[in-house]
Amino acid sequence: MFHGAYANFAKLKVDEKYFINIKSTFKIICELEKVSLIDKPNSISIENIKTFYIKDYYLITRDKFNGSTKHKISDFLVSCGHINKGRLENRDLYSTQNSYKSYQYYNGVKIPKDLFHPIKLGINDTFFSDHFAIDNFDLQSSIVIQY
Repeated sequence: MFHGAYANFAKLKVDEKYFINIKSTFKIICELEKVSLIDKPNSISIENIKTFYIKDYYLITRDKFNGSTKHKISDFLVSCGHINKGRLENRDLYSTQNSYKSYQYYNGVKIPKDLFHPIKLGINDTFFSDHFAIDNFDLQSSIVIQY
């Protein structure tokens, strides 16, 4: 077992402390709350973002587990070292650096590559040994990043 992950049995202990069958997962949601900038421009561009601050990551499953199909995994990703706990005024959020400063397409939508990276390593590599086994990725945010 690795931080609540039983890869051989495709079981993951989600943040609410119950297990789901990871093979039932068909979608990932990332709730982006805010960003920190390198400089202070009028608009937010990918090259100017220093850190992404995430409210939560969720796995969406076809089957219900513990009465729900939406399962929070942010604490799991922290325990694996793929995202960090926010600090100071961002202590209720999670953070990840904008290392790639580039986009990737998910379902035809351009999304910052660094937001999918924790899923690529924490979920896809752990359970499927394939970076893009689950790539139905939905970014929910009111932040508009200029292209």
